[in-house]
Amino acid sequence: MSSKPILTVAIPAYNVELYIEETVLSIAKSKYADDLEILIVNDGSTDKTLEVSRSIEQKYPCVKVIDKKNGGHGSAINAGLKHATGKYFRLLDGDDWFDTEEFDHYVALLKNENTDLIFTDYVECFLKSNTNVPVTFYSNLPEYQTLSLDNLSFPEWGAMLPTTTIKTSLLQKFNFKIDENCFYVDQEYNQACYLCAKTAKYLPFMIYQYRLEREGQSMEKGSLIRNVASHQKVCERLITEFKKYQKTMSQERQKYLKERVIIPMCHMQYMIAIEWCKSRKHFLSFDKFLSHHPEFYLNPGIAGTLTNFHRKTKGILVKLDSPIRKIADWKHNHPVSTDHETSFKRKVFILVGCLLAIALVNLLVINYINSERAFYYWDLSGYWKNSISLLDSFSQSKITGFQAIASSMNTDYNFLPLVPMLPFLFVFGTSRLSFILIILNLYVVPFALIMLKATSLAFKSFKQPLRFWVKPLLFTIFLLSPAILIPVTNGRPDAICLIIIALIYYLLAKTKLQYISNYFVLGFLTFLLILFRRYFSIWAVCLYAAIFITKTIAALHQYKFGTVFIKKSIKVFLKLFASGILLLLCMFIVSRSLLARYITGGYSDIYSAYMLGSFFDQIILFIRYYGCIILALVFAGIFVVYKYYRKTNISELTTICIIGSILSFLLFTHIQTLGDQHMYMFAPFFTLCIAILTIKLSTARKKISIISIVPPIIVISLSLYSFIGVRSTSCSNLCYAAGASEIIRPVVRNDTETIHQIVEDLEDEMNNTDYLYILSSSDTFNDDLFRNSMLPNQPRINISGVKHVDKRDGFPDYFFDATYILVADPIQVHLADGGQDVISYLAKKILDNSATNLSLIHTYEIDNNISLKLYHKDTPYNKELLNDIYNHFKNKYQNYPFLYEGIRLEDRKN
Repeated sequence: MSSKPILTVAIPAYNVELYIEETVLSIAKSKYADDLEILIVNDGSTDKTLEVSRSIEQKYPCVKVIDKKNGGHGSAINAGLKHATGKYFRLLDGDDWFDTEEFDHYVALLKNENTDLIFTDYVECFLKSNTNVPVTFYSNLPEYQTLSLDNLSFPEWGAMLPTTTIKTSLLQKFNFKIDENCFYVDQEYNQACYLCAKTAKYLPFMIYQYRLEREGQSMEKGSLIRNVASHQKVCERLITEFKKYQKTMSQERQKYLKERVIIPMCHMQYMIAIEWCKSRKHFLSFDKFLSHHPEFYLNPGIAGTLTNFHRKTKGILVKLDSPIRKIADWKHNHPVSTDHETSFKRKVFILVGCLLAIALVNLLVINYINSERAFYYWDLSGYWKNSISLLDSFSQSKITGFQAIASSMNTDYNFLPLVPMLPFLFVFGTSRLSFILIILNLYVVPFALIMLKATSLAFKSFKQPLRFWVKPLLFTIFLLSPAILIPVTNGRPDAICLIIIALIYYLLAKTKLQYISNYFVLGFLTFLLILFRRYFSIWAVCLYAAIFITKTIAALHQYKFGTVFIKKSIKVFLKLFASGILLLLCMFIVSRSLLARYITGGYSDIYSAYMLGSFFDQIILFIRYYGCIILALVFAGIFVVYKYYRKTNISELTTICIIGSILSFLLFTHIQTLGDQHMYMFAPFFTLCIAILTIKLSTARKKISIISIVPPIIVISLSLYSFIGVRSTSCSNLCYAAGASEIIRPVVRNDTETIHQIVEDLEDEMNNTDYLYILSSSDTFNDDLFRNSMLPNQPRINISGVKHVDKRDGFPDYFFDATYILVADPIQVHLADGGQDVISYLAKKILDNSATNLSLIHTYEIDNNISLKLYHKDTPYNKELLNDIYNHFKNKYQNYPFLYEGIRLEDRKN
């Protein structure tokens, strides 16, 4: 140890044998240990605290044990200060600890420091909920700058035991003795530090790890009741010392001590004496003392209406405080009930509000499905049909059902999203309405609840809990946003991925990914996300990149470019790398073929056929999907984050989401066009931004805070506008403002009877050996639509599997064996020109009569002026036509043999 330590850390320790070693080692293992003095002040512990401390003292030269009789926390602080020899002094309770790495950066700066008072940040570690919440009270202060305390304003707290480092000489010269054998003396220490210092500086290090929810801590309600006299003693001491130095203090200092320290403590004292203890004795004792200090006695922040009532009645009715508060609540119609009663009423209000939102969204969806007169196909029906099939498999035997699930694991559309739905489908049936409502209530409602919890957790560090009436508003935003509901009404159980995204947001809000275990949880969650829907592989890669970029930028801002910055960046990279390895390992175990496709690039090649338009077209599509109104609310929420919530969980989460969303959009639109289900990569973040905007509006003054209902009202209005009415064939200009609007309303077709007639005609026409091939691939008519036209039943005819997308599906050589062919005129495709020649080229050859072996037997007229022409194959296709088709596909797809092999007559014979 150097002749004079840079810093003395005093550790008051009483019966903390389980924690003291972790506490001391978090400092003793510092690389600057030789410049430190660690004083363990054993305050007469009755357990093995002293023994453990002595053993640590023998191992570390910087550690010194001071053993004394029990005198309370204040006595231990006094003893630590008395023996301190370091230039600076700070405290660490025996059951808390320091973040060693953050502590090292702080000590390195302390070597060249001469400011009186230094503030750092801390982390609240909740044992029961396993939650770590970073707390920043000084983010309004410029970092690393020496400031005068006389002019310094603190919106929340100034000097605090977990955040304060002070020059030892100042505190020793001040000769302020903390009350002994007394609880709650932290405030006395805080006030003493504030009074004896002239300058201050803020260093943004999360050093102190503050353990909370440990049984027996002094701020528990039971402890406050037992030690009401100690609390009063501290209040009196604070006021006495304030009055003693009041004339020497600036107005800003007086204001801080009064409003942030003394008034809250005095208000708490009245609450403990009246509401909790119901003790006339303690009420009168404190009231008598305070009456000698009118500036506090008459302060409305200390004594409200009922406290003044008890003053006038000399405390005789204190024991009847609860019923008096109920009467006052009823008479004056303002909340003066006890904490328990208020909490219960608020919970009921929140519950009712959320239930109303759930009822509204269910009614909206029921109306949507009942208004539709449509046929469901492709992604709109794929999972619905699979759920019916899977339920049938389980009805046969459990083994058959599990085999069906296992066989789907290497496909793009595995059955996993359906598994949680099966019990509900068994109970409520497999109708379209049941299927959609189960997705809504099983996946979207929990998503909204988790997002509400994650948002509340992110705002917890501000010491300003969300106003209770805001929570139903936030829940409504998460539940009723059109972008969330569109895939649901389209029958996509992709909504299960919303739950996982919400859990990832919750993980980020709760932990800020501080530990390697958090990264392993992240890896497992992203694995589940990719397993449920393949396109989230892009989102996962972009999320990892966004986390690395965000944390690297934060480290660069905090430590500048240098060794510490490089170490921080490498550490984050290694944690993300380990998380990614876990993700890949899980994918390898569960779905190797899908993993191989991602690694080899087969994914991007296959789905490039779904690229519609230029990059600018993708941006326009994105705007039309969400609408300028929603996007304006999102940008307003982002502005609020960086204006009012900088350097917090919220800003870090927002930055990660912004970077991840931009990267996801760029990467995904490079491969294919965004569909409604793909918007789930962005929708949770957008709803979070609108929620943050709502929260900020709710913190305004009481009369103005009512405007916080505006964002939820806008969201509800857009949902009502979007899901009620009849779908339009084209999107109007309102799409740019209101979002998808008309194009996502219920579909009402006028040709349902015609489609059913086609089915009936074919059932009469075809025998058991015949089968039908359909050459049409648009939203108006396609093979899947035709199959599903009788759902939940299937047409009693053989329909050949149809291939739609060239590079994805290959050539349907069995097309030549079909007995009947149904062709749409004009030709119907759903992708860009040239991507579906297996539909368009074959249909063209038939419609221009190149296929002379086919005879037209019937023509049907359906919606959008489309004719469906039914052909019968009378004889085999001639060699000239087969060669013509072969040459066309070979010339166009030379690198894709599966698109032309097997077409020619000689190939087919082989």
